[in-house]
Amino acid sequence: MTSRLVVNSVRHTGASSDALTLSSDGKVAFPNNTGNILQVKQTFKQDTQSITSGSSDYVLINGLGTTMTLSSASNKILINLSISFAQSANNYAAFRLYDGSSAITAAQSTGAGVYDTSIIRYVDTEMANSYLGCSFSYLYAPGDTNAHTINLYGNPFNTTLYINRSNNTNYYNTSSMTLMEVAA
Repeated sequence: MTSRLVVNSVRHTGASSDALTLSSDGKVAFPNNTGNILQVKQTFKQDTQSITSGSSDYVLINGLGTTMTLSSASNKILINLSISFAQSANNYAAFRLYDGSSAITAAQSTGAGVYDTSIIRYVDTEMANSYLGCSFSYLYAPGDTNAHTINLYGNPFNTTLYINRSNNTNYYNTSSMTLMEVAA
């Protein structure tokens, strides 16, 4: 035997506003929940990748992209990123956040050059044989309820960028991207 209660909203008898509302598609909305985390998505990258590019080429880091669809266009996506990498020689390693294949320019520096990045790290000769880690957080407001795949692109600036491994292949690590929907 199945019971069902059909309502549009729920309110305590002593409250002046609804505690929750139900949309026509069955999703629950909690009024006055600004700042609450509504959903969490994570991608955990365990494999390795080598990226060789020209001085201004940014290349997709495979298997790290994470997709989220916001429940409200006014909500935001909190992007938390942890990336492990090394390079074949001393130079800069740079990373940019993308929504699909479009750079999230608001998450980059504003120097108007190829080094406008979300994250940049100089790798010197001593560090080239080990691996480095970087963390980055950004609160992104896409302004709609479409599916957004957040990607990370890397640029080794005329060297080779190794994701999740050291230059000498003796040491391996992992990277992750976590997206959280934050209520407006």
